[in-house]
Formats: sequence, C-alpha cells, structure tokens
Amino acid sequence: LTNRTMQRIKSIDPKLIAPRRFATGADIIKLGLRESRAVGKVLKKLYDEQLNENITSRKQAIAAAKKLIIKT
Repeated sequence: LTNRTMQRIKSIDPKLIAPRRFATGADIIKLGLRESRAVGKVLKKLYDEQLNENITSRKQAIAAAKKLIIKT
C-alpha cells in the first residue's frame, strides 16, 4: 500500500469504515427501477461513492440514484 493509502486508512474513524448506506433497495425501487440485478448495481455504485465521500447525505444519494436509473 502507498503512504497516501495508509494515511487515508488511519484517518478514517473505525465507526465509519462500513457506514450504513444512505439509500436502500426499497428506495431504488420506489424511484421506478424494477427488482433486478440493476438495483444491486445502482446500490453498489452509490455505496462506492459514499465510501469515497463523493456522496455525503441521503438526499445526495437519492439524487445520484435518479441519475443512475435514467442511464440504466
């Protein structure tokens, strides 16, 4: 691992390593996507963005989900 990666790892509060998802499968389905693997793909993308701190709230997650659904 690089020094940058190690510094990042050390800087993360252990309680935040696996935070609760801002959006759920039920949220994605309410936005109009049918139950399918696509729901999981959207959730994975949202969670990755959340862990990378590009999405920092439920409101942002839902807005991003809407954009992802349009692309799906």
